[in-house]
Amino acid sequence: MAGPTLNTYADVQKYLNDLVTALGCNIGGSPHKAFWNNMTYQQFTTGAVPSVRGNWPVLQIGSPDTSNIIMALRGVAPFDGSTFNQMPADGPPFATPDQIQPLADWIQNNCPNGPAVA
Repeated sequence: MAGPTLNTYADVQKYLNDLVTALGCNIGGSPHKAFWNNMTYQQFTTGAVPSVRGNWPVLQIGSPDTSNIIMALRGVAPFDGSTFNQMPADGPPFATPDQIQPLADWIQNNCPNGPAVA
């Protein structure tokens, strides 16, 4: 089952908020909270996750497999318990591969922030 196509950062913000709701997450207790709601597109695509020790970039444009947000949702190193736990920290449940794919696709497509090309 294909998920939505994310064409803008506003789509990404809504998608992440919907994912948090679908998983029943309580991220209010996490150090970074719902950080995407308080970041600009530029900050989200080129900056670090706020309120986390170290400089952990949110993502690598064009490379979902090396993007911290994707690795955190998938639970792969360093988000396998070796440095950080898989996100959401209060999981399970955790996001499924199908739930993660739209965000991975957005990153793979160089994080578009405009209307879809017809």
